[in-house]
Amino acid sequence: MENLRARGPFHVLIVDDDVDLRRIYRRHFEDHGYQVSEASDGEEGLNQFAHHDIDLVITDIVMPGVDGIELLKLIKETMHECQVILCSSQATLEHAIEGLNHGAFHLFEKTLPLELLLGAAEQALQQRFLALKNRELRAELLSKNQLLRLSNQELSALNEELHHVVQFYEQVMDGVPQPVVVFQGSDVLFGNQKFREGYSVHAGSLAGRKLDDVLPPAWRDACAQLAERVRAEPQILHQVTLETGTLRLTPIESFDPPRHLLVFEPR
Repeated sequence: MENLRARGPFHVLIVDDDVDLRRIYRRHFEDHGYQVSEASDGEEGLNQFAHHDIDLVITDIVMPGVDGIELLKLIKETMHECQVILCSSQATLEHAIEGLNHGAFHLFEKTLPLELLLGAAEQALQQRFLALKNRELRAELLSKNQLLRLSNQELSALNEELHHVVQFYEQVMDGVPQPVVVFQGSDVLFGNQKFREGYSVHAGSLAGRKLDDVLPPAWRDACAQLAERVRAEPQILHQVTLETGTLRLTPIESFDPPRHLLVFEPR
């Protein structure tokens, strides 16, 4: 696959109402070879798209006017391959769910080292490259009807784009303080770090395992109750109270078959 840095410089838009923080981010990314633009709020950030081909947006969540979540929604409505990293002084589950539902690549805590933000940005740009490459390949295949003649390199590019589910959930969910499990049907897609270290009954990767095989025994009956409620009313949040805390089940939008988040709130 093409080297990302060889295709640069990539253009990063930094949106934050804190001018000092914007300058710190700008200097850091420019030092690593990126083109950088700035905006003080979401509306100003959207205006930057009229003047630049933006590859990645790094935006604060809480801002006056058009906030980071609203900016994310507006970007994804028309510029699907543009990647968005949400920044917060303290990541919350609500921020993670909002970001997940609307296509954010990463939820970054501002207290963490800038090198981690730079690493997330590089991964986001890799994902953008793969999405654009996938679109080009599909257009070529449709026009030439050569699906069976794909080269190994082209197949690798397609597979790599699809092989990001666990990584994506790690980016968004590992920073939240509550234990979280993402599942589809009865199959686990992801358990965040808090769940893996403190609650899972299975060591190692959880992806592809059955939900009952990884949940603590005390959760299983409650989860079955929640599943029944979800089948009856699939679009709303449901919860069950246990002796040690509360289990909440909420749908993740825009997936077919549907995916769900199981969240435990300890007492």
